[in-house]
Order: sequence, then structure tokens, then C-alpha cells
Amino acid sequence: MKQFYFIFLFIIFLSCKLFSQGKGDTWCFGDSVTLALQSGNFVNQSSSNINSIEASASISDSIGNLLFYCGGYTNNTVGYINVWNASHQLIQNGDSILGDGTITNGLIIIPFPSDSAKYYIFSIGSVRFLYYSVVDMSLNSGNGAVTQKNVLLYNASSLSEKLTGIKHGNGRDWWIITHQWQYNTASTDTFLLFLTTPNGISAPFKQAIGTFYNQNYPFNGLSGEIQPSNDGTKLLCVGTDMIDLFDFDRCTGIFSNYQNITPASPLPPLNGYYGCSFSSDNSKVYVSNWHNGLTSNLSYQLFQLNLLTSNIPSSKSIIFSTTNPSTPLGQHQIANNNKIYIASSYGTSFPNNNYTTQNMNLSVINFPDSDAVSCGFSQYSISLGGRKSILGLPNMPNYNLGADEGSPCDTLTSITEIENNFHFNIFPNPNNGNFSVSYSLPENKSGRIEIFDVTDKIIYSQPLPQSTITQNFSLPKLANGIYYCILKTDSQTICKKIIIIPR
Repeated sequence: MKQFYFIFLFIIFLSCKLFSQGKGDTWCFGDSVTLALQSGNFVNQSSSNINSIEASASISDSIGNLLFYCGGYTNNTVGYINVWNASHQLIQNGDSILGDGTITNGLIIIPFPSDSAKYYIFSIGSVRFLYYSVVDMSLNSGNGAVTQKNVLLYNASSLSEKLTGIKHGNGRDWWIITHQWQYNTASTDTFLLFLTTPNGISAPFKQAIGTFYNQNYPFNGLSGEIQPSNDGTKLLCVGTDMIDLFDFDRCTGIFSNYQNITPASPLPPLNGYYGCSFSSDNSKVYVSNWHNGLTSNLSYQLFQLNLLTSNIPSSKSIIFSTTNPSTPLGQHQIANNNKIYIASSYGTSFPNNNYTTQNMNLSVINFPDSDAVSCGFSQYSISLGGRKSILGLPNMPNYNLGADEGSPCDTLTSITEIENNFHFNIFPNPNNGNFSVSYSLPENKSGRIEIFDVTDKIIYSQPLPQSTITQNFSLPKLANGIYYCILKTDSQTICKKIIIIPR
């Protein structure tokens, strides 16, 4: 019986932990697209104000409600991006952020390690320098404001269009990763890494490893995606004729075990490999190309490589191929349902005012952990509600990645400390709809209690004043089953499961 009790508590903890992991669940990208992941499927929301060929980023709260997003604001945005809140209004001071809607992974949003209301926006500008701006969502009644803008972080050389983030092994800090690409030198194989901590952003350290990115046509390494694996232990970079795979140490930030996994045939495409992604279990990677540059044999391909084989390049299995010159495959992005979504354009010239089946839908790999035959690729099957993608999808790091348990850098106790400062208990539980909640909120904070059913539908909400410590609830109309009870302030959230039993 005791063993069953601990298993039961673990299931409750795990369910609430998963339920609250929604920071990457609302996507704003392309030409005014907003998609929200609900019960495992994307649902179209009201039109966003974004109009970005490639670069975009968006972030939600812990249960998937959109907080803000950023990207280009015309079909040919060069030089600046804007930041909008969940009401699709320009955030205060959120205009004229140095960035570029035509840079592959040119934007990323990273939470502050020390303040849950603040976020960094890292952006690569049109001159290929790295900047950051700061968004504080506690301002303007929760509508947010940009409090720092266009802070120059790196300008010692030009950068490629690759920018990503991996959570540090301590589960709190973040590695920000990009790669040099210099106009005035022949080539460079140097990654740049910055670390965000409660003390700010570190100066970069450099590591030379992998393919040399060069300035000679066709500009190998300049464009093409950079993608971390779901567990943060691997990194994939693609470019004109390169597919590079690395191991990554989340504690030290060091790359190792470099492998060039580019297939020997067909010939490397002229405009190159562009989109890439990992399966959720890190056993497969997926790569798509721009085109092969041979007018008589133009083709776009999506293929799978198996990382568990001894000869990865030879494991290439083509999943999709087309010779239609107007339908290039764009960026890949894995969602919290572990499916991989792929954008498509229609036409390769910009501005692009085309609306077709290809760009008004996303394609999806439904079972990316499976082999190529069984991976369930579904072409142009996710409707964008009358809006369109171009080439880009939001640059989403794995916000849900926790500490590297048992590693030398798994040293933080912040979760325990938050729990002690933010008491929350439900009793009795299970119950018949009549229960009490005891709590102690952080100093000078008010809170709110919200109850959701298993479909994520909110069924009850009530403010909790800071001055009280117990609230009684009588909800006799709740059907028997499992519900999720969330207690939150403007900076912290705790989730617990409620079980309603027969009366």
C-alpha cells in the first residue's frame, strides 16, 4: 500500500509538471499566422501582426497562453523587427528592434534565469551583429514593455544566420549559441557561446570545430537551420553542402564528437540544405534542401538519417520529393506533441503575395521516432486558417528541459525554495467537490486559483487575496474525474491534481 501511495504521488506530480509545460505551445510566424497547441493538435487563433519571411519567435505562459511574439512586419522586412503582446498590440517601446525578417534563425526568446516576468530577445541584425533586448511582462497591467533595446552583444566579426539556445545542465541558466561567418576572411569554423545567469550575460567563449563556413559563393554555412536535440545533448547544423552533427555538454558548453553526416549523393544542392530537425528520442534527423541548382533536374527533398547506424550518411531515406520549382521546403520545428512541422513557400522571390495550398498549410511528420516508411509524413495537411507561411517557423528552444540530473552541475535547489515560499495545499483530496485550499503567497503578492479539466478547458477561476490563508470551495457540479488546480501569482505557478470521487 505504501509503495502504491508513492507511485500515486509521483503520477500527480508528473501530470502537473507536464500540464504546466506550455511555453512553446503558441506559434506566431509567416504572414499573420497564429497557431495554438490544444489537446495535442494545432488550432488557428486570431491573426497576428507578424509578416516575416524567415525569422520569428513567440513564447507563452506555463499553460500555453500567448505572452508575446516578435518578427518582421512587412513581406520584405530588412533591418528591424517588432514585438507584439497577446492582444496583437505593439508592446510599449517594442518597435525598431535591430533584427531582420530574412535571417534563418535570426530571433530567439529566452526567459531570465532570475525573474520569471522578464525575457531576453536575442536578434541577429542585417549587418550580422548580435543584439539583445529585454521584455518585462509585469509592466502595463501585464501587457509588457521593452525596457532595454538593441544592446550590442557581439560585433567582432559577422555571424551566420544560426542562433539557438540550450538550457544549462543546472536547469536554470541558458547557453546562447551562434556561429561566425566573416566577410573579410576565407573561412571560419568557430562557434560562439554566451551564458545567461542571474548575474547577466557572459562574454562569449569560442570553440573551433566542424565545417569551415566560407564567404565564397555559394556561401556555405551562412543560411540553413541550427537545431538542438530535445535533451540538449546534440546539435545539428545544415548549410549549402553540409550536415554537421555534434555532441554538446550542457554543463561545460563544449562541443565534441563532430561528424559530417552529409550523404554522398545526390550532388550537394546549389542553394543548400536548409531545414533540419531531431526526432524526440534523438535517434533520427530530418533534413530538407532548397534545390539542387541543376535546371534540368530541379528537386526539393525531405529525407531521414538514422543516427543509430554505423554509417549515418548511407542511411538516407527519401520521404518526400518534388520537381515543382515553386514549392521549396522551409524550416522545421518540433512541437510539444513530439511531431515535426515543416513550412513551405510558394515561389522563391520576395515580396511574395501568393496564396496556394502549399503555403496556406504546414506539412507534418507525425511519428518522427519511426523509420522513414512509418514516420507518417503528411503533406500540406495543417491548415493555417487562410493565412500563409513563407519559409520560417518560430525559433523554439526546449523551454521544458530540466536539469541534467546527477551531473556535476545539477546543484540548484530553486524548486524546493519556491515551494517553501509559495505554500499550496488541497484537502481533502480526493474529494466530492467540497474542498479547501490553504496557501501562503509571497510577500505583497496576490494570487489566483484556476481549475482546468483534462482537455485544458478552464472551468473555475477566483482571485486569492494575500491577506488570507485558507479558502473553501463547493463545486458540486463537477463530474467525477481528474482536474488540475493551478495557484499562480504574476511571477510563480504551482499545479496540483484534484480527484473528484463519486458522491
